[in-house]
Amino acid sequence: VAHGNNPALVGQNLIDLADSRGFKLIRGLIDIAKTKGKGWIDYMWRNEFKRSYVEKVVDPKTKTAYIISAGYYPNVNLQSVKSYVNRAIRYLK
Repeated sequence: VAHGNNPALVGQNLIDLADSRGFKLIRGLIDIAKTKGKGWIDYMWRNEFKRSYVEKVVDPKTKTAYIISAGYYPNVNLQSVKSYVNRAIRYLK
C-alpha cells in the first residue's frame, strides 16, 4: 500500500523479497504480525545488519488488516553516515 523510501514499490508484490543472505524479509514480517501481532526482526540489508519493528493494525472502518514496519541500522557510525552522503553526492554528479 505504501513505501516510505521508494514510492515505485507501491502496488508491487514483494512477498519473496530477500535480504543479503536470502532470508525472505516480507514473509518474516508477515509471520511476526500474524503470530505475535507485533515484534522485532533482524536481517541483513545491502550487507549491513538492520533491525525492523513490525505491527499489525486493523482499520476500524473497513476491518482491513495492515502491517506497518520501520527499520534502522543499529551499527551505523559517523564514518558510515559520511560514506552514505558521499555516495549520494557521487550519484547526483
